Amino acid sequence: MRIVVVGAGKIGSNLAKMLIERGNEVIIIDYDEERCSKLSAEVDALIIKGDATKLETLRDAEVDKADVFIAVTDRDEVNVLSCLIAKQMGSTRTIARVGDSRLIEVVEALGVERAICPELVTARLLSDLVTGRYGVSELLTSEGGFKLLDIILSASS
Repeated sequence: MRIVVVGAGKIGSNLAKMLIERGNEVIIIDYDEERCSKLSAEVDALIIKGDATKLETLRDAEVDKADVFIAVTDRDEVNVLSCLIAKQMGSTRTIARVGDSRLIEVVEALGVERAICPELVTARLLSDLVTGRYGVSELLTSEGGFKLLDIILSASS
C-alpha cells in the first residue's frame, strides 16, 4: 500500500517504521527539518519537509495516489484539515489523531474516515490491565471501513 504519514514525532516515526517493515510504500510529511533529517537516516522512505495543510506539499506527496493518509501530529487542526484536503484530492482513506476525545465524533462527521485519540486508547488498555480484563482486539478492514473485533478472556483462559 501507498501510505502518507503526516508528523515525524514519536507516533509518526514509529508508525512509519512499522509500516515500512510490513512492506508498504511510505511518504512522510513534517514541517521540522531536524525531525526530517533524523528520520531520513533511519528509514527508506520519501520524506517531505513542509506544511501538510498546504496544497503544494500534498501535491508533492502525491496524496491523490495514497491508499491511506494518516495525520498524527500533536495539532488537531493540522491533522483534521490535512485529512479533509487529502480526501478532496483523492486519497482513499483518511485517519486523524486527535488529542481531545470529544472531537472524535465531530471529526468523523466532517468526513475523516477515522479519528483516534491515543491517550484514550492507552487509558482503555491500562484500565483493562489493572482490572484484570484481558482481551484480544483485532482491527479488521472491510469494504465499508473498519470493524473492531474484541474478545474478552477470563484469567483462566
